[in-house]
Amino acid sequence: MRSSMHIRGNRVLLYIIVCGVLFLSLWVAIFGVPSFRKFWNMPQTPLIFPDAHTLITGAESHALGYDPMFENIADPYDREMNYPRIWQCLFWLPINRDHLVLLAGTFILLFFWGIFLFLKTIDTQTALFLGAVTFSPSAIFGLQSGNNDLVIFFS
Repeated sequence: MRSSMHIRGNRVLLYIIVCGVLFLSLWVAIFGVPSFRKFWNMPQTPLIFPDAHTLITGAESHALGYDPMFENIADPYDREMNYPRIWQCLFWLPINRDHLVLLAGTFILLFFWGIFLFLKTIDTQTALFLGAVTFSPSAIFGLQSGNNDLVIFFS
């Protein structure tokens, strides 16, 4: 039988993650992405989810017959898609810039889901530690850029 302390730890972690996501979402909604990036000392770019954007423009360049690892002509900053070729499996899907938030959102949801995949039961102290790590600067950087490494964490 599980102790109530361990079940409580799982709930504490869930509350931390839900409150953290709500807080960050409200921050961006009220003060904007530039304010968010400035606080976290991140590069300022007009793009939202710049890493996911590279994958999306890679798909658009591929659809035009280019190899985005060498010529990502759909990217407004002429960035090559410097990700392993396995990510080009996304090109089988009919994705374009209209799907940017969906793609980055999927990466982010998988990241948060992945946190709970390996947990059975945890105590409150472990939940507080995992909550702090989940919203550490490096994790925030991956979340704001829609980084595909979030999916690797999920695996």
